[in-house]
Amino acid sequence: MKGYVTMYRMNVVKSRMFLLYVFTMILGSLIVDGCSSVSLFPPSQEDQSSYEYSPTYQQGQQLFEAGQYQKAIAVWETVPPNTPEYRDAQLAIRKARLRIQDLAEGELTSSETATQFDAYVEQAEELERAGQVREALQLYEEARQLYPQNVLLHQKIEEIHLLLDDSVERHKALGELYLSQGAYQQSQKEWEGLLDIDPTNQLAKQRLADLEVLMATNARIFLQRGRSLMNKGLIHGARKEFEKALQVEPNNERPLTYLSSLEQISFTIYTVEKGDTLSSIAAKYTENPSDFRILADFNQLTDYSQLRIGQELKIPHILKFREILSPDEVDILGDINNNNLSGEDTAEARDMPPVPETEMTEELQHVFEQGIVAYNQGNFREALTLFNRVYEQNTNNVDVYDYIVRSIANLQGESETSDDTAVSAPAEDISEKELIGTAEVGSLLDTAETYREAGNLKKSAEAYEQALRLDPENAEIIQKLEESRDDIKKQITVHLNEGIKLFNQEALEEAIQEWDKVLELDPVNQQAASYRAQAEKRLNALKETR
Repeated sequence: MKGYVTMYRMNVVKSRMFLLYVFTMILGSLIVDGCSSVSLFPPSQEDQSSYEYSPTYQQGQQLFEAGQYQKAIAVWETVPPNTPEYRDAQLAIRKARLRIQDLAEGELTSSETATQFDAYVEQAEELERAGQVREALQLYEEARQLYPQNVLLHQKIEEIHLLLDDSVERHKALGELYLSQGAYQQSQKEWEGLLDIDPTNQLAKQRLADLEVLMATNARIFLQRGRSLMNKGLIHGARKEFEKALQVEPNNERPLTYLSSLEQISFTIYTVEKGDTLSSIAAKYTENPSDFRILADFNQLTDYSQLRIGQELKIPHILKFREILSPDEVDILGDINNNNLSGEDTAEARDMPPVPETEMTEELQHVFEQGIVAYNQGNFREALTLFNRVYEQNTNNVDVYDYIVRSIANLQGESETSDDTAVSAPAEDISEKELIGTAEVGSLLDTAETYREAGNLKKSAEAYEQALRLDPENAEIIQKLEESRDDIKKQITVHLNEGIKLFNQEALEEAIQEWDKVLELDPVNQQAASYRAQAEKRLNALKETR
């Protein structure tokens, strides 16, 4: 009986094993026939590498690493079921939900810490949108203290540091440019902006100290020089000096009065004939060929080595030209001088010869000598302060005046005038041959425009810079150079942002090409160099896994 029971049990076990085997085979067949698109085996290493770097999946991964679990879940939920990374996305969603649960239970960090982190980030983003980048950076740093492993926050802080570095260079460049142009108030704003970013910047502190001295310089310096040029008939040069006086003292009405008076100067049109030169034309009216300077200045000629037949020139009704062309007409220059002689500052209205040094007091002579020592040592700020003290007491001393103008030029970054050239009358000692040399400026301007039209902004800017070195006070060149530099900055921004966009789309090689364009325009651009290095590193890592 026992043997029979044992045999029965064995048969039952065998039957169950057989049924299990049949069920397994049927189920396997169904899976193979109906669900062939679903793999029961883990993906190979090659397959993994093909979807591990999917933009959507990686975006969710970055949000997860940044502690933004709900946003990561929302991104992973957009992964389609028919894609290779769908399974990993589902696992990642589960992991994120577990992390949220852990946070709620306080196992990883307190809810207060998480709330504080979000508050720091939100406030920082608002400040960044408002342009308060440094304040935003401080809050981002506070947030990083709460989540030291936050990769996105690290990247954000690095980007802001690079942005601030670029801002420093921009403020520095504009500060120097405005200073060289004599636009002191605009220059001051740029240097103050630099100090807001970097309170310890020594160059900005030095330039602000220079500007303090320059802006304190009395506008009479430029007014006197303007009147000196005006009385020699160099109207365009005088106009520039009066405009400088306005830059120093924007509320000073006197230079405005001079500029308004100069606009009233009438002229006669002369048509160039065969064989004419500026010297011969001047001699027809004043019997003095050297008066060609007056014609060159009034017509603002940059290239008159070969006057064109039929070209029209303006002959101003001033000085001897007025006596010949319109003797009954009001003498504009004479009226300007007479009006000043009837005012309080009679001394500064005259174009007087230098006062001998013996007429200066010993104290003033000592201060003047101290200024010369400071000037020769390259301490132009101190020199200008000392020369101003002397000039306030002795406004007719041309030697002091010349040193003041030289000190201002050096503080503005201009070339120092040679010792054997009179600063007070630069145009008077220039020969016609030397003036003809300015034709090179016109050629450089044509070259710059050609490059600009061809889209080569860097070459265009370089040509304008060469032209500006030859003619530092040419307002047209200064404006064109600023426009060219602005275009370069816009192009840099376009290529920089396009590179970031391509990088986020995993188009690494295209991103590198965009950043290379930035570096062509600005070889020291730290943002482009940093991003390019990151892209190359990731690209090399991808190549090694394939």
